[in-house]
This record gives sequence, C-alpha cells and structure tokens, in this order.
Amino acid sequence: MGIKGITTGVAIFISANCVFASTAAFQGLGDLPGGMYRSEAWDISADGRVVVGNSWASNSVETSYTATYRWTQNGGMEELTNTLATYIFENRGNGVNADGSVIVGYADLPVAGQQEAYRWSVADGMEGLGTHLGGEPTSTAYDVNSGGDVIVGLYYPSESISEAFRWTLEGGAQGLGFLTGTAESVATAVSANGDIVVGYAYPDYKNGLSEREAFRWTEATGCVGLGRLSGDDRSEAKGISADGSTIVGYSQNSSGRHEAFRWTASEGLIGLGDFAGGSEISIAEDASADGSVIVGYSNSDEGPEAFIWDESSGLMNLQDVLVHEHGLDLTGWSLTYGLAVSDNGKVIVGFGTNPDGDWEGWIAWLEIDDDEDGIKDDWEIEHFGSITNCVPTDDSDGDRYTNYEEYINDTQPHQFDIGSAMLWTAVEVGWKSVAGTNYQIQSTTDLSDSNGWENVGDAIIGNGSINTMIFSTRTNEAQKYFRIILAP
Repeated sequence: MGIKGITTGVAIFISANCVFASTAAFQGLGDLPGGMYRSEAWDISADGRVVVGNSWASNSVETSYTATYRWTQNGGMEELTNTLATYIFENRGNGVNADGSVIVGYADLPVAGQQEAYRWSVADGMEGLGTHLGGEPTSTAYDVNSGGDVIVGLYYPSESISEAFRWTLEGGAQGLGFLTGTAESVATAVSANGDIVVGYAYPDYKNGLSEREAFRWTEATGCVGLGRLSGDDRSEAKGISADGSTIVGYSQNSSGRHEAFRWTASEGLIGLGDFAGGSEISIAEDASADGSVIVGYSNSDEGPEAFIWDESSGLMNLQDVLVHEHGLDLTGWSLTYGLAVSDNGKVIVGFGTNPDGDWEGWIAWLEIDDDEDGIKDDWEIEHFGSITNCVPTDDSDGDRYTNYEEYINDTQPHQFDIGSAMLWTAVEVGWKSVAGTNYQIQSTTDLSDSNGWENVGDAIIGNGSINTMIFSTRTNEAQKYFRIILAP
C-alpha cells in the first residue's frame, strides 16, 4: 500500500486516523501491493466512509492483475479476492451500498472472455450471481441499492446480445427488456429503494453503439426512453439520486457533442454545459441523494477534469474549488475523473494523476464532519471549542432549540432567542415554533426601555411549524416593535 498523504485546508491532522481541523480535505488512496502503481475510485457509500474501486496487484502466482479494493479511513485499501475461480484473480468493483457492507462488480472465469457478476458482503465474501442468467455465461453488476439486496447490470440472453437485468436477493434476476426499436440494453444504476433502474438501450452491437438512448425503468412502466438533448445519436444514463428524482448522464447536444445532463420528471433533460476549451465534452456520473449536487468530468484545454455542479453555481472545476475556495495545496495532482458523490454531496471520489505521474484514486471532503453528528466540525469548533464539546441533541442556551437545530437555522447556540423572529416591525408576526410550547407576543414603542414590553393577546401554543399572528392595520399610532418570548 502506498498512501500519498492527506491535504487539509489548515494542514492539521493527527496520527493515522487523520483528525481534521479544516473545512475541507483531500487524500490519495494509494494502491494494492505489487503490480504497476495504479488505482481508480469508482463509487462511495452513502455516508462517505467506504470507497470502492480497482487497483493493480500481484501475488506468487500472477505478476499483475486488476482487483477490487474496499477502502476506509482506518483500514486503508483492502483487496477483494476472486473466489469464483481457481488461480484466476482478475475482478473489478463497480458499486457499493449505503453503509459499505455490500460491493458489486464482476470476476473473470477460467474460460477466456467469460466473467460473472458478483455480490460481495462483509458477512459472506464474494458470491456469484450465476453465470447462466440465461444465454451466454457472462454477466456484469454495475450498481446496488441502499440495502444491498437489489443489483443491476447486464447479461447475455443470447449470443452477442446484452440485456439489462435487475437481481434481488429473494427473487434472483429478471431481464428488463429494451426500448422500442432497440435490441440491447444495459442497466447502470439503481435508486436507494431498488425500485427505479436507469441505463441505456441501442439497436445491437453489430450495428454499432450509436443511436443509444437513456432509459428509466420501473416495474409498472418498463423501460421508458428519456430522449436526447438534440438530434438522434445518443444519450446514456450513468447515475440516479438515492431518492430516484434525478437521473444524470450525457447526451448529444445541438453542437453534436456529448454534454452532461440532469433529468427530472418536471423538467426532462437539462444540459449542464462544459468547460471552456478542449473538445466541448462533459459526462455526469453521479448525484447526491436529492439530486442537488452532481459530479462528473469535462474536457478543457488541459484534457478531462473533474467537475462538481449545483443549481446556484453551475459547472465548477473541482480542483479549482478545493484549491481556491478551501485553500488546499494540490500541487502535482490532476483530478481527472469525478465518479461518485456521497448522499450529502460533501464527499467526492474519482481518479487522476498524482505528483509522481501515476494514476491514483482520490477522495475529497468538501465539508468535514469527523464525528459524524451532522454538524460540520468548524461550526462546532467556533461555538464550542472542539467537536467533542458539542452534543447535537443538547439545548445549550435553554431556548428549546437543540444545538443541531441552531446549526441548521444558522442561529447562536449560546444565545437565548427564537430564530430570526425575535424582533419585528410589521403587523404580521411569524416564527418557527416547537409543538406544545407556549409563546407570548409582546410589543413596545421604545426599544431603549427594557420594561416597556407589553403582552399582546393571550399566549399561543406552538404548532411545530410556523406560527403566525396578523394584527389589524394601525392608523395614527406610534411605530411598534414586536417580539416573541416563551410563556409559562
């Protein structure tokens, strides 16, 4: 294993566990022992703690082969052994479930050109899904749902004709069929609950892979085409958000180039653009749980470079974000491919070239939450001195808002208040309430007189959402200020 080190915005970490004191961090993942130095990171668990990919390795029998690895911060890179064939070591990992306990991919078989989709679990190791799902003894698994019990990929029901499949732990595999006018299909990704599958279909291999079209599959609808940004050449779905609302991939655009897209039921295909220069190509690979963050890569005049996209900022160069917005030193690194993102959109993996010029998988944290309590570390340090002093469920200032709610609402955890609705200069007063809590509206005409506050009406019981009170329009009255306090 050759760990290249970790870069953080403040460059502070402690021991092998790498405790961060920064808002962002980056780490090369190293590679497996033996073979040429090369690794790729292809997927990440929903919680951002487990990375899956491939690395070149060797042993006493084979001088060089590609093997799946499972990476964690504490355990580093661990090889998954091909147990589906004797003295055959080649296997590749493509996907991982929500908590990192299940990995899917394919492993080579003794007969040249044959491979079998596998499901690896912490409990049972590597198990084949069956070489004969129907037809040729070759299959590949590309993705797995959150629970690890639904897997999608492709198999060959007849010679040289591939078909997308959906495999379940209870029912085995089913072919998903094709789009009208096509004869082959591939399933590339699945939603968290396993109910929605995406991929692409095309006429057939002998006629080439052009004219492919992205599809969305459900049990009720079967394969439904998503169309293309422009023309009739191709579109391909590469990933889907955990909630199933957003599909990402690439499509031919009006310039005849491949452009990353985002699909939703309400908007259809929307192009995400590309980097200036280069060959005007961009590919979207994955999305956060709600589809608000998308990662992939685009060609610039420097070649392919990883990108991150969100609604407000558009397509951004990931390396530029890490260097210029978070202050990380990535000298010598080229982040070429962004391939997967955690559910919260804050942890991204991919691969590129390291300072030695070798291909290496990497992981980038855009926001550090080392204790995994849902509150980013720099906020905890700012308000509590350390990440261990902040307990998310505590109400440190006694205003009946937990520290986590203070963090989400961007309020002060050590200042008794009721969100941003403490003072109002209007005749409509509204505030976020806690269900069952009594509140009292008060008013004054003089903010300098601390004793001048008077109750307005009776106490109001919180509804757990937004409580409001609308006063009649005032005429010929002095300006009033309003506040809300907790009532007995």
